[in-house]
This record gives sequence, C-alpha cells and structure tokens, in this order.
Amino acid sequence: MVTKLLMPEYNSSLGGRTPNWADEWRIAHPETAPWHFVNYPENNPPETCGYTPNGCSGDGCVLSAITTQTAILLANNCDLTSDNSTTLAIQYLTHFIGDIAQPLHNCQRQKGGNDAKAIYNGKASNFHGIHDYSILAQYVTELGINASDPRAYILYSDILISRFGSNKYEYTSPKYIDLHTMRDGYLSAAVEMSVEGNLMLCDESLFWTLYDADPMQDFSGAYYEAVMDILNVQITKGGFRIAAWLNAIADECDLGRKSANDDGNTAADTKSMMEWTAMVSIGHIIVVLIAVLSLLWKRMNVFEWWNTARDVDDIEFRQALISSELAEKKRQGMEKLDDASLSSH
Repeated sequence: MVTKLLMPEYNSSLGGRTPNWADEWRIAHPETAPWHFVNYPENNPPETCGYTPNGCSGDGCVLSAITTQTAILLANNCDLTSDNSTTLAIQYLTHFIGDIAQPLHNCQRQKGGNDAKAIYNGKASNFHGIHDYSILAQYVTELGINASDPRAYILYSDILISRFGSNKYEYTSPKYIDLHTMRDGYLSAAVEMSVEGNLMLCDESLFWTLYDADPMQDFSGAYYEAVMDILNVQITKGGFRIAAWLNAIADECDLGRKSANDDGNTAADTKSMMEWTAMVSIGHIIVVLIAVLSLLWKRMNVFEWWNTARDVDDIEFRQALISSELAEKKRQGMEKLDDASLSSH
C-alpha cells in the first residue's frame, strides 16, 4: 500500500526526498503554507506561552492539518483514492509531525523567528533558520560525520537512538499518539505535541530568553551549547512519533479492511492491507525512527536527507536502509526557500 499511496517519484519510500515534499509542494500551492505551523497570538515568549484555541487562522495550521490528513486516511481505509487525497495525506503527515516538533513552528513571534536576525559562525542568518540547519550541522560536524557519506543519515540515527532511544515509549505515549480524542476541533495528541514545543520557548535557559539577552551574539557559541541537545531530543521525538502515528493508522485501516472483508470484500483486499501494515508498521518489530534534518529542519550540508533508523539487531532492515534512496544533492531551485516559504515558517 505504501507503493500505491506515495507519488511514483518517491520510489515507494517514506525516506529520501519524501518528507521534504510538503515544502516543495507549498511553493506551487501557497494555500498550504499555514499548515506547517501554528500561531498562538495571545503568547508573547519568553514571557507567556501555552495553548490557546485560536492558534489556527481561517486558512488552517499544523494542528488542523494533522487532524484532517489523519481523518482522510482513516475514512478511506488507507486505500488509493481517485482524487489522490490519501496520497497527499500520508506525505503531509510525514512532514507535519516533524514540523510540529520544531519549537519555533509553534510560535507567532517574529514569524516563528524568521524575522529575528541572528549571526551564526560569523554569517548572517535568522533565529528560525539556525534551528532548522546551522546548529544541527555544527553538531554533526563535531561528531566527525561527513554529510557526503552515504551512511551519514544512518550514523546520525544510530547516535540519536543510542542517546535517547530508551525514552521512545515516553515519546509515543497515548498523550501524543491518539487518532480520535478531540480538543477544540483538533486531535488532542497534535495539541499536546505543539504545546510541548511551545512551552520550551518560555524556558528561561533556552530560545527567546537567550536571544533577548544578547541578539547580537554569535549563536554558534554559548547558545549552541545550551540548545543543541534539546534539538536532538526533539528530532528523536519527531521521528518516533511519525513512526508510531503511521503504525496506528495502519492498524486501524487493517481492522477496517478486515471488517469490510467480513462483509464480502475479497481476500485480495485483505492481502493488500497486510502489505501496507508490513511496510509501514513493519509488524511492530522494527522501530522506524525518522530523524529529521531534512524536513524538520531542512538541509544538511550537500544533500537533503531524512533519517530512517531501526532496531540495531535487525540486519535485514539495516541492509534495506543502506540500499534505500538517498536524498538528492541540493536540487535546483531549492538552495533557498522563497520569501513566501520563509514568511510562513
């Protein structure tokens, strides 16, 4: 079913370029730009943070996007639809559950930091951008990982798993993985993921507090040391949650298909659903950690990449990862997000 749902150019893989698709798509479909973030207009970080039900504009936000795209997949039992809505839904979710883990995607102040100037390693940037790319690039470089190495994304994933993987059940508790409980018209789990990141923006030792203390600092120094591990944890959370969310959807679709089969659907339909479950859920044996440097956080050195990791003892999955599609080198026209893309987080 993954093969059937994903656009053909993504080679039936939730890795590689697939998670970046939504950023590319919004250039030609600007109406989707607000779906990548949520503004809480009553917040004023670092003084005030927290959930308010008016975070979404009339054009939607990441909360409504996760809610809507999840509903589309469930309503269609994860089948391919004539309008390609389920294809778009799985590709959107792979992106948006990553976006929501980036704290500055849950903040209205200065367009999520895009309008807040910042210097990083002597170069002009913005506060949002250094969290998307610069801090993580510095960290990976310090680890001695060469971004041009085809195994770079696996090596980085291994590090995240070894450091933070023991918390995967906490990161994917029912508080954060729940396809049905609603709050103010949004899935409550999406709200919880957003609030988690939003509250970090009022932490007196992180983010806006440190920015306001010295906006002219070079953020590659003390600031980097303060937030680097916070970002790594958020990447890990985003990866585990994407995997768990898709697993939960696959389980429900499987039940829906089995129920329909009992009412007269063919055995072939059930077999097709089982193939979906095997590819996305991987039988619940393999943990698919999608660590986010290319979608959650845009570009890493010379190529865009989406980290997919696995239980380290599963040799077959390791081989599949090594042979899977590597993200392309920076594609023409994607060197920089256009102004509209930046202004919308």
